[in-house]
Amino acid sequence: DRAPNPKDRLTATTTLTVDVLDGDDLGPMFLPCSLVDNTRDCKPLTYRASILELTDP
Repeated sequence: DRAPNPKDRLTATTTLTVDVLDGDDLGPMFLPCSLVDNTRDCKPLTYRASILELTDP
């Protein structure tokens, strides 16, 4: 948050799980994709996101 005193600032983290539904019988493809050996499978990726909360001053 934006508390003037850095000692009063608060932060939090969480884990977000995304379930991908199979709509076309093909494996999911996420970008960027680094293929595993000679397969069409992507190596596991970690995505990061920030969710900002704005309030009126």
